[in-house]
Amino acid sequence: MRKITLLTFMLTSFIMFSQTWSTGVINFNGSYSGQLDVTSSTVTLTLIGPDDRWLGMGFNVTCMFSGNDAVIFDGTNLTDRNYVGIGSLPALDTNQDWSIMSNTTNSGVRTLVATRNRVTGDSNDFEFPTSEGGMNFIWAYRSAAGFSITSHGGNRGSVASTAPLPSTGSPSGFTTLPIIPSPTGVLRRSPALLTLIPSLIPALEPRIT
Repeated sequence: MRKITLLTFMLTSFIMFSQTWSTGVINFNGSYSGQLDVTSSTVTLTLIGPDDRWLGMGFNVTCMFSGNDAVIFDGTNLTDRNYVGIGSLPALDTNQDWSIMSNTTNSGVRTLVATRNRVTGDSNDFEFPTSEGGMNFIWAYRSAAGFSITSHGGNRGSVASTAPLPSTGSPSGFTTLPIIPSPTGVLRRSPALLTLIPSLIPALEPRIT
């Protein structure tokens, strides 16, 4: 009985520290989506969109307000930037904190995975919280093929979470801010946490006696 209790505690601790929280996949529109996975020390960003143009995302912001954190994938790098005003190209940060872990394309779709420290010490970088809660995101990608950072045209929008993300059950709390043309935003919970436990149980069963 003591062994089972100890193993349960170890499993619970492992899950808590391996993944603090996740947005799940946020569908910005039919062509572009993003996901954030946050632990106590790191943030992992996944962007999935057209492979022939730049892709951008802003954190904890509802519009291109000055001083807020953003990233733009320019075809080679995920550039760390900050907004300097609506309609202006976000400025490059002095410190580039994102590192690309993988960058793959398939049938015209790019999947980009990048990480950075949760707390960078850079005043231009958003400090992601260690627990789930309300957060806003904006997104954009180039209106036509190409990686020079020119206008996104109508390919932009904002997704707002109005309540903490649920731990279980159906997702709730994400709404789409009114933008013309109006994009759609849907959040669903990532199944990673649900699949983690079964994957560990077989390894633990021989030790439960």
